[in-house]
Amino acid sequence: YNTLRRPGARKMCKRNRTNNPPPPPPPPPPPPPPPPPPPPLPSGAVVGIYDFTWDGRAAQPPPGANIGVAFSGWADVNRALADSAKVVNTLPGSRYLSLGGGNSNGHLNVPRLNLLASAIKAGKLKGYSGDPGHWLNTIMTLADLIMALAVSFVTLADSIMTLADSITALLMALDGLIM
Repeated sequence: YNTLRRPGARKMCKRNRTNNPPPPPPPPPPPPPPPPPPPPLPSGAVVGIYDFTWDGRAAQPPPGANIGVAFSGWADVNRALADSAKVVNTLPGSRYLSLGGGNSNGHLNVPRLNLLASAIKAGKLKGYSGDPGHWLNTIMTLADLIMALAVSFVTLADSIMTLADSITALLMALDGLIM
């Protein structure tokens, strides 16, 4: 074969002396079918989200979401309201404010509960769902819980006093034996 080539000409191999282009690549496989739609929700189902207020992004609710909870982790109602203001308008359906969390900022105590009572009276929670009857039931449940705790503490204190009296009597008896 010809060993002289002109510039820009393709070199031909011995096996394929034609200038045919290579065969086209096979077509790509078809895309997989879309997943089936989720089953419909039962009537009256509660579907919702917790939207973390500290990440600065609105949560993407699932289809059919009908409640949204603004979760800041604060037990201080004023701080919870301030942080939750970033997401409250993006919450689906009925909107709720979560109070409390897992660190010292979220621990409920008497001053924070008093602040909550003042906020309720001042109407600061009007942008959120929940009726006064619900709050009243919650407060009555808390009152029952506080009463039960008080009875438990009195019983514990009586037991400690009984134990202390027993230890004192034992020490006096030992003191009489040692003398």
